[in-house]
Amino acid sequence: MIFIVRLVFILLFSYGLTNFHAHKEVIMNKQKKNNYFLTTIGLYLTIVTELMCIFKMKYLYDFIAISFIVEFFITSVFWILIFINQDFIRQRDSNNIPIKNKPLKEYSVHVFPFICLAWEHYNFAISYSRKHVIILNLLNVLYHLILFMYHSKNKEHLYPILNKTGRSTKMLFSLLSFILVNGILQLITMIY
Repeated sequence: MIFIVRLVFILLFSYGLTNFHAHKEVIMNKQKKNNYFLTTIGLYLTIVTELMCIFKMKYLYDFIAISFIVEFFITSVFWILIFINQDFIRQRDSNNIPIKNKPLKEYSVHVFPFICLAWEHYNFAISYSRKHVIILNLLNVLYHLILFMYHSKNKEHLYPILNKTGRSTKMLFSLLSFILVNGILQLITMIY
């Protein structure tokens, strides 16, 4: 039964990565950006983690620990920004209407990965060590470097919210991402 649940999750995540049921303007724009979005990277990481759970592979506990915090961060930031102002996240079509995914696609990308990894986290009774803190902060630095290189190459930011802000606000967002990731880690450590 657990195998089937994991397989269903993997299929949902794979659906979230595809262009099925996506708005054509999103498909056109995402072609060059898609692999740089943290959501996409998180989905790939979650799929690999689920496959490792199925096959009971080495480093499984580390992958669950890291993937869970990454998906917690992605889910939290996405839904907070959507709640505050969807223009921070969503593109607009040619009629200036915010483009939304179908609910199943949206949940396959921004809800189910977190639920899946929370379940795995609980099942495997994951505990965190200094190694996980270091890895998560290194991943955060690496992702900020990717964002910087993307901006340098394309003369636009990957996320629409960054196009509307100054340098000091961007630095504040970077600082907040480190605080949020480490805060999530502390919260999870206290809960489990």
